[in-house]
Amino acid sequence: LGGKPLRLKIPPTTQNGQVFRLKGHGMPPVGKTGEQGDLYATVDVQLPRELTSEQRKHFEELAKLEKGTKHTAA
Repeated sequence: LGGKPLRLKIPPTTQNGQVFRLKGHGMPPVGKTGEQGDLYATVDVQLPRELTSEQRKHFEELAKLEKGTKHTAA
């Protein structure tokens, strides 16, 4: 917002649609000069439409590893 880039470290287990708050990097609140609001960044994961045979092999190996893992909804 201020023309300078921000860095956001995204954890490896981040899910699509998850929202991160960057405190003090948003628009100023209405009527409050000298203050900065918060900036919210929403994760939008985009998967490749096509895979090479090597990439497909790696995804299949990962799927085998994940089969026995219990997942909980967030």
